[in-house]
Amino acid sequence: MEQAGIAVQSERPRGRPAKRFSPGRICAESDCVTFLSTYNPNDTCFRHSPIRFPRTRGRVDSE
Repeated sequence: MEQAGIAVQSERPRGRPAKRFSPGRICAESDCVTFLSTYNPNDTCFRHSPIRFPRTRGRVDSE
């Protein structure tokens, strides 16, 4: 008896790996001792990063 089956690849190719930054970095703000994630490209933690507003579709706000 012949078995019918589906051919399955063992592993799909992945996209490129996430960019990583050096471990052990600390927020650049004075008196802040927060360790930054290796995936955070900024020199400051979330609390000390400048506020950024996302672009609204079709319109650029002047703020």
